Amino acid sequence: MLSDPREQHIAAAFKAARPLPRGGWDARALAAMADIRPRRHPSLLTFIIVVALLLLLAAGVFAAVRHFFYVEGTLQFRDKSVSWLTPEEAELDPIPANALRVLSGELEWQECEIPPDIGPFDISSTGEVLFWRDDPFRANRRDILRAKLDGSEEVNLTEIAGVGGYNWNAKWSPDESMIAFEHSDPAEGFHPFHATPDVWVMNADGTDAHRVTPEGTPATDGPSWSPDGSRLLMNCAAGTGEWQCRAITSDIWGTDIQPLPNVGSEAAWSPDGSMIASCQWEEGEVDGQAGVWRGLLLTNADGGDLRVLVDQFIVCAELEARYPTDAMLERDPQADWLLTVLHNAGPRRPVWSPGSDRIAFLAALPFDPDGLYYLKQIEVWVYDLTTDELIRVTNDEIEQASLSWK
Repeated sequence: MLSDPREQHIAAAFKAARPLPRGGWDARALAAMADIRPRRHPSLLTFIIVVALLLLLAAGVFAAVRHFFYVEGTLQFRDKSVSWLTPEEAELDPIPANALRVLSGELEWQECEIPPDIGPFDISSTGEVLFWRDDPFRANRRDILRAKLDGSEEVNLTEIAGVGGYNWNAKWSPDESMIAFEHSDPAEGFHPFHATPDVWVMNADGTDAHRVTPEGTPATDGPSWSPDGSRLLMNCAAGTGEWQCRAITSDIWGTDIQPLPNVGSEAAWSPDGSMIASCQWEEGEVDGQAGVWRGLLLTNADGGDLRVLVDQFIVCAELEARYPTDAMLERDPQADWLLTVLHNAGPRRPVWSPGSDRIAFLAALPFDPDGLYYLKQIEVWVYDLTTDELIRVTNDEIEQASLSWK
């Protein structure tokens, strides 16, 4: 005898669902059975799937928030005081020379005790700074040094390497075991930058220094390492034959040199090795006015699929009315200051984010020939390749310099 009403209902449903003479089943009875079947709890697999989907959703939300509010890695640059300007051109800078600013989510200050007369630098993953400095006691001598971020443990690498002359623009290799740099041997009495530059490589301790490009080749500069450290990307002075280009790649011994089309100056390989960012310099004319196109270029690693990310046209006549100034001529009477201003207006010195999705660079955008002294117009910018957005990082009256993104 079934005492529970639910059990009685189940038994009655099974009895009513007996086969009919024509071989069918009582549909109403089967529906009743379906209605009283016990409810099952979700299986463990269902629970795991739901949790996984929730985690994926949370990760997506976090990535979106991080994309809009944070910059991948650490972008470092230097606020550079210009002490040689005339009083009419220069104002007292509230920020000390060579101070570092760090962009990692937000702009912050970082102490930097490196002497104020150093040139542009590159920072290693362990916090060692690679920089150049002019020798005050030897004419036409510039050395490459390394030091801790606080200025301690300074080592003169080119002195160890036995490389004299002018050395600058040093770059760590990806594994930081080697250093690429520019070198020239200026004649006595001539400006160092009037000498033909070449790219050299040495070990991180200053040993085994050697020239990369063979003797007799056009001038090369602006070395950038491939992500695996096996090759160097360099700018070159356009020549004839295989040298009819503005950029080349080479192994570190100069035995395998390949030309690159569509790549401009100050070229830089993306960390994933798939793209090259570079700077445009193209003379032209707009509305009957002669000038120079300055821009930020992007190509594939082989120089194909050219994209112009940023460009501006600078009218030369507008610059000639203001530059050069007496202060600039006193600093270097031999320099072509019109070209210097056009060069600094940028974009220039592109550096990649670690994720290869953003490019930081220096530029005065748009350049104002009647505005601030031209160095004080230079700011740090970031171009976001995922959104095609141009982001202004700084906005002050201080020259920005020495980008590094680790």
